Amino acid sequence: MKKINKTSISIFVSILLITLLGIFLRILPSYSYSIWGVDYGIYYALTTAFVNLGLIFHPLPSIWGSSGYGNFPMFYWTMIFIHDLTNLSVNLLLLKVPPIFAGLTIPIIYFIGKKLTNSYVIGIISALFLAINPMEVFETSMVGLLVFGHLFLLLSILFFIYSRDNKYFYLPLILSSFSLILSHHLSTYMYIISIFGIIYLTRLIKGNYNNYKYELIYFLAFTAATFSYWLIMVPSMYSFIEQGFLGIIPWYGVIAIFYIIILFLLYIVGFLEKYVKKISHINIEIKNSYSFLLTLLLVFSIFILLITIGIKGIRIQPIGIIYSIPFIITIGFIGVGINKIKNYGEGEIILFGWISLLSFSLIYSTITWNGVLIPYRYLEYLFEPFSIFGGIGVYEIYRSFSIKKIGEERYYYLPPDIGAKGSLISGEIRSAPPIYFSNQYKKRVLVKVEKGDFKVFFAIFLIVIVMVSLVTAYPFINQVSEVSQNYVTPVMMSGIIWIEKNGNKNYSVATDAVDGLYLEALGFNSTFEYTYYLWNSSSWKDAIYELEGLNGTYPRVGYVLINSNMYNNGVYGYQLSTHPSYDPPIYMSNSSFNKFFKEPFQVAYYNSTADKSQWVYVFIVNWTFIESSR
Repeated sequence: MKKINKTSISIFVSILLITLLGIFLRILPSYSYSIWGVDYGIYYALTTAFVNLGLIFHPLPSIWGSSGYGNFPMFYWTMIFIHDLTNLSVNLLLLKVPPIFAGLTIPIIYFIGKKLTNSYVIGIISALFLAINPMEVFETSMVGLLVFGHLFLLLSILFFIYSRDNKYFYLPLILSSFSLILSHHLSTYMYIISIFGIIYLTRLIKGNYNNYKYELIYFLAFTAATFSYWLIMVPSMYSFIEQGFLGIIPWYGVIAIFYIIILFLLYIVGFLEKYVKKISHINIEIKNSYSFLLTLLLVFSIFILLITIGIKGIRIQPIGIIYSIPFIITIGFIGVGINKIKNYGEGEIILFGWISLLSFSLIYSTITWNGVLIPYRYLEYLFEPFSIFGGIGVYEIYRSFSIKKIGEERYYYLPPDIGAKGSLISGEIRSAPPIYFSNQYKKRVLVKVEKGDFKVFFAIFLIVIVMVSLVTAYPFINQVSEVSQNYVTPVMMSGIIWIEKNGNKNYSVATDAVDGLYLEALGFNSTFEYTYYLWNSSSWKDAIYELEGLNGTYPRVGYVLINSNMYNNGVYGYQLSTHPSYDPPIYMSNSSFNKFFKEPFQVAYYNSTADKSQWVYVFIVNWTFIESSR
């Protein structure tokens, strides 16, 4: 009993430390930035409304019409509860709370990994991989509905897996599923295709298993509840549904196609079953080293493609390869895990089912590039089951290389009083040097010898990977997705504060998306989606149409806010509602920037760090000068 208790305590401490590590990585930006996340302003406005007015549902028009930020209240209910409990400010809530809840996905992945593999070691390694994965760290470090989407998605999958052994888990499964619907639309979609993949693959391989009908009923009820909630409570979801087919098919047609595909797959399951069973019996044995190296080769090829050609504007600098080394190595472990998953019975079916339709949907989204199912967003959902594959890969490598099998001459002797010659037991572990006797009892056997040196080396190697990941997580992401569009430092924030205190809300503020959305939350109009010539033209006259408000699209521009991020990395936000995350930034040249220091612009506020690495300007537009110059 004492041994079991010590093991349980060790597991608890390990998961606790890994969870704290994951939270630390995710909460780190909140100590450097006043705003973290391009949509921070939207969540600030909504959370303020929820907290101050006690609203349950509060729709808010957003730059991306399909987002429905205010119609998924689980995030805001949590903020209200914590605010009432602690009286923390809204800004502090948005910066600190989401990363903590994001960290709760780490122990959940431990329980899923342990359940699927019957190994707490694999569960712990899986949790560690999820904790340090740079894509997971970056996406769940920012304020957003997706934080609770990931949390309830994994919780629902955990309860779904447990319900296969105990039907009492259907109650928490239903509760977590409904919480998922109230949390995040994209996560709900990912869960729908993940759970159907698990059900369908189980049916193909195991036949008409015990829980099949129950799981099918649950799946159909969940999808019906999802579509009902979307269509009744989230009007903007009509567009979200239609854009999955590029807007060609109306929302009701898309839903009809969804159910037709589901029913068709269920109808042909018997036909496919015999072929899948034949394929499942094919056993291709690949050495761990080969699967590891092949995976690395594939990943490096993708990185080279992103460096040389790019995909839809996504390109990385060559230095990105250096930052990505620990991440790529963990993907190598995932490749080994995929190769070895066949040793884990039910776990193989569930994990392959989990990623199967996610992968098909990723391919479809990459081909169509439809604007709502963005390809790179699948990665944050795929890396959750992939972390378990990675845990399996590490465990299998450790197990295969820490024990070496060698052939050697062994000599055995039994005392005469036993009355018989001894028998050899293969597979013994050598704990002491063998005793050599006469050749009469000589026999060549296969002996397992523990390789202690490899254990130490491999443990050190994993520790190094984890430590380097702590340092490279955000620099790596910055090579793939420009991080500067997601944050505002305290110095840059001072410009916003000046406008809040001194600005006239009858005028618009020209700036980028992250600043503009926050200013809109404060009651100002912002032009980030519409201004183009203002940033890259050398004369204000070339941008007069934008300054005047694009024929009433927004009030006249009265203020221009420019910070060092905008100058050095470009202005993000142009046409954001039409092409979210796709359009490159608009860069300012020296001449286009210097025009703001001449009439009709006047410097109203300036602030910078001591070394001038971060700065902010607020310019006032002199409309008297413009009118006199016509």
